[in-house]
Amino acid sequence: MNDNEVKYGKCALCDTENTILIKSHSIPKFAYDWIKNTSKTPYLRDINDVNKRHQDGPKEYLLCTDCEINLSVLEKKLSNEVFKKIANYREQKKDIVVSEEIRLAILSVFWRALLTTQKNPNDRTPEDSSLLDDFLHSAKTQILSGECKTKIFIT
Repeated sequence: MNDNEVKYGKCALCDTENTILIKSHSIPKFAYDWIKNTSKTPYLRDINDVNKRHQDGPKEYLLCTDCEINLSVLEKKLSNEVFKKIANYREQKKDIVVSEEIRLAILSVFWRALLTTQKNPNDRTPEDSSLLDDFLHSAKTQILSGECKTKIFIT
C-alpha cells in the first residue's frame, strides 16, 4: 500500500470503527529530522540491517484524522518547548517548563512507540506482556482524558 491509498480501520486511540486511518510516526518526525540533520549522512539506518538506508522513520496506519491532529499539536509543543531547547547541546536553554500538555505529548510518544512495536519478536514473559497491556490501556485513557497521571522523569 502506498501513501496515496486510503485505508479504513479502527483508530488505535479513540476506537472509532471504519474510519480513514492516517500514516502516523511512532516516534515524532522532529526526532528523525534532528538525527538526520546532525549526522554525517542525511539518512537513517534500518534497525535490522545497517546497510539499508531510510529517508524517514517508520510509519503505520494507526490514527484517525482527528486523533492525528490532536497528537500533532502536542508534539509541536514538545518539539518547540522542550526538545529544541535540550537537543541544541551547544546552547541549551535553562528555562524549560514541563506543562501538562508536554507530559501528555511524552506519554503519547511512549504509547505509540510501545503499541507499534508490541508484536515485534521479544523476550517478554507473560507477566511483562500483561503489564505492557495495562500500561498501554492506562496511557490511552490518560491521553484521551487530557490528563497525564503517569510519573515521567526527564533527566
